Amino acid sequence: MVAHFTIARALALDGRTDEAIEHFRETIRLDPKFAYAVSNLGMVLAAKGALAEALDLVKQAVALDDQSAGNYDRLAEVLRGQGRFLEAIDALQRAVSLDPGFLIYYFRELSRGTQVFTSPEPGFARNEIRRTNGRTGIRKAVVISLCDTLKRMKKNSPRRH
Repeated sequence: MVAHFTIARALALDGRTDEAIEHFRETIRLDPKFAYAVSNLGMVLAAKGALAEALDLVKQAVALDDQSAGNYDRLAEVLRGQGRFLEAIDALQRAVSLDPGFLIYYFRELSRGTQVFTSPEPGFARNEIRRTNGRTGIRKAVVISLCDTLKRMKKNSPRRH
């Protein structure tokens, strides 16, 4: 099982997606609860344009491991690909709430030319997406309303004295 997964990842990175898909599917056949393999298969399929199947797979990965920030990030990516920006924002906020260090990833994306919306106003990103009907000119819709996320995290974290 691990061999198929390792081969699948290497093939996907090499752009040999059809072969990668075969190995991801074999990995999942051998271990249907391997959430990381399920989400990786979803992302390869999304890259090929099979967004409906990709969405089913990343949702399955989230169901298998709902404490993985990476699973929610992959869910957001597929939702973004379908033009479902508001749902993508919710998934990204969930990723950050699970792993606040995950914000580093978004800042790396920003340094690569990805636009990240941040604002001190709650709901700014959501309102911007609604206002433009999803056409914001963002190269990659990595859209986070940090204020909403940080408020939610602060509200749910235990107080320190």
